[in-house]
Amino acid sequence: MQRLVTPRVLQHIIRLRLIAPKKPRTKENKEEALQNMLNFWRREGRRPKKNAGADCEEVRLSSLRASTSKSEASQN
Repeated sequence: MQRLVTPRVLQHIIRLRLIAPKKPRTKENKEEALQNMLNFWRREGRRPKKNAGADCEEVRLSSLRASTSKSEASQN
């Protein structure tokens, strides 16, 4: 018994065949971009900060803690 070849199945097969050659290319491009970035950092003599996002979060949390509104003061 064979499966029915519907337009949906054909679209799926065509899509897979079109995407398949692009996958290795994108992987190679990502690896190349990473190598280029590392080479740039070596040339510049610096490294990116690992916790750059943590500083922003601390500032945001401290600003939320420091803020008080009149409605909070009136409820006490």
